Amino acid sequence: MPFPHTEVRVDGGGLFCMGAGSGDPLVLVHGGWTDHRSRQLVAPELAESFHVVAYDRRGHSRSRRAGDGPRSVHEDDLAGLIEAFDLSPMHLAGSSYGASIALGLASRRPELVRSLIAHEPPLLGNGVVGGNAELQPMMRAIQAQLQAVAHQLRAGDTRGGAARFVEEVTFGPGMWDQLPEELRQLVHNAPTFLATMDDPRWADLDVPALSQRSVPLLLTDGDRSPTFLRVIVAELARLVDVADGIQRHTFAGAGHVPKLTHPEQYVDTVRAFLAADRPRPARVPR
Repeated sequence: MPFPHTEVRVDGGGLFCMGAGSGDPLVLVHGGWTDHRSRQLVAPELAESFHVVAYDRRGHSRSRRAGDGPRSVHEDDLAGLIEAFDLSPMHLAGSSYGASIALGLASRRPELVRSLIAHEPPLLGNGVVGGNAELQPMMRAIQAQLQAVAHQLRAGDTRGGAARFVEEVTFGPGMWDQLPEELRQLVHNAPTFLATMDDPRWADLDVPALSQRSVPLLLTDGDRSPTFLRVIVAELARLVDVADGIQRHTFAGAGHVPKLTHPEQYVDTVRAFLAADRPRPARVPR
């Protein structure tokens, strides 16, 4: 199924965007380093049931531009994209840092979000794990690994820093060489990772604000994902108290990117959650 592409203007710049299908709108929000192509195995199948929109976030691939800014800017970009399509409220499905962005937007602008699927948001700062002293050593160790990646990137070793991120933070030893060259070329998005590390609140979430919103939420993880991500998902599910409750799903045999390694399971899970008979929130006049 062809995915026509377009450019959506937000905040004086353009976001590369692709869309296809019909039905309820569903926006796919990619994580760090990657771009809309990380959804290429699931978007066509999802487009059989939904109006699917996939885009490159600010500072990534075809949406590259200066001034990447803090996570709140990426949340504002997502809000601008939703409003540009004039189809709010939309379903959102975010992975990794894209899940953090989607959760942040839902806590700030719930009128734009009909429901939310968040896969392994790296919320290792305040709000989710900050109050749990037992988890602090693990989270500090991950923060140290991320800062080591940033140091390597700032020293000019872009490919080495990217490989370190893949092997020490997200996927495990030896995984860099197993990635398709197309994905390894995404090292060109490294400057946006550095901008993320410069944001002191990149890993935080306003859990009380999210709990006050009536946004149906599905939290997912993989049973082969890094321990710290699975811990964050479990802690987030424990802390957030949304009106419609939180659903959990673990992708069997999958790690941090089930949309690439287990696309059929990912599509089935998304369809099942979004097919639930929930009343559509009223549109909020702008």
